[in-house]
Amino acid sequence: MVLVTNRAAELLRATLVKAGPEPGQTLRLVATPEGRFGLRLDEERKGDQVVKAAGEKILVMSPDAAEALSGAVIDTRDTDEGPKLAIRG
Repeated sequence: MVLVTNRAAELLRATLVKAGPEPGQTLRLVATPEGRFGLRLDEERKGDQVVKAAGEKILVMSPDAAEALSGAVIDTRDTDEGPKLAIRG
């Protein structure tokens, strides 16, 4: 299971609001061809791991992504442009 810190959950929630999702959409964690991870708007699919904060769905990921990140922690790191998501572990 992937863990999300409170600070990362706040950043994900703010990112979701800023993205202006359609009803039923949330953020999806996806793998890029370069082996990194990114976010995009999408709907929850059967088998997805769902991350909620304060009872609100803020992130979904496929079973494959969840398995690849098993035991990882999604946190934030401070940059000159402000906080960014970071995956540890």
